Amino acid sequence: MKELLLFQQPFYKGAIKALKQGEDHLKKRLKDNYLKRSIILEEAETICNQIETSFKEGIDSLSKDLEDKNRAIINEYKNKVPTYTSGTQELLRRQDFEMRVKYMDAGEIKALIGNKNSQGEASLSEYDINVIRSIVSERKDLTAEKDSIISELRLLQINNNIGEEWKNDKAYQENQNLIIEIMQTQNYLWVPGETGEYAPKSVKNTLMPIARAYKEN
Repeated sequence: MKELLLFQQPFYKGAIKALKQGEDHLKKRLKDNYLKRSIILEEAETICNQIETSFKEGIDSLSKDLEDKNRAIINEYKNKVPTYTSGTQELLRRQDFEMRVKYMDAGEIKALIGNKNSQGEASLSEYDINVIRSIVSERKDLTAEKDSIISELRLLQINNNIGEEWKNDKAYQENQNLIIEIMQTQNYLWVPGETGEYAPKSVKNTLMPIARAYKEN
């Protein structure tokens, strides 16, 4: 696996460093010949537990922090009060929009759904989408086209995050990417190899065999 943003987190780099230090420490212990083997094994277990506990706490803390930040971003968008140049003009626009949709045929409605602004973004608001969905559901003359129109509305909403505008927020996206990376790596400690690729490594399977190789005199 290539390097992820997750692997650059301080606690993550600290765990990788601690694992390497643990290896070096136990390898030096192999040169001692005055300790009981049980002491070396106990020492190795302690090192393993410290690394695993610290790493898990780091993952849990980061996950909670990301979820809290994203929850705050979502709430900010949900609680944002729409601003209009003129409330009266917006009310008239909505009334006009609803009236026009009521008399559109299926082709005109689909063209409206596919309409984009100059930036290539969907030109319909969440309110507009709900109006179209409501009118199409009630109009009997559109029964044959109803499912396909509603399906196109749903796709438009999903593809453009309409009603979920926080998904377009850069900070939200960065947080979400880190959450996905945590899920992908499944809480394993991924360590870089000689080629620069990262691979999952078991702390105990790395350190305990070194300790078990100690020979007691």
